[in-house]
Amino acid sequence: MGKLAALGLYAALVLVGVGIVGKAYFRRTGNDESNQFLFVLLVVFLASVGAQLLETDKIVGAFLAGLAVNDVVGHSPVEEKVELWAVRYLFRFSSLILVC
Repeated sequence: MGKLAALGLYAALVLVGVGIVGKAYFRRTGNDESNQFLFVLLVVFLASVGAQLLETDKIVGAFLAGLAVNDVVGHSPVEEKVELWAVRYLFRFSSLILVC
């Protein structure tokens, strides 16, 4: 199987699979903000690892996870938490890496 075909299959799996798994997860656990936040972080991590296993950039997996999670979580207070967390930790840490 070619790399492009594998990436297309992976993208479809992430976009469809996260929606199905996420909706089932939230039916069982409820729409608690902490559950949603942990779900978002877990999906982004797993999608990044999956992209790395396909020998593509991890940001591809994170981007696909962001698209899929946005459909599941929608516009909720957890969206603000994720943005705040990203600004606090990811952008600051990445600027330290660029300086060094």
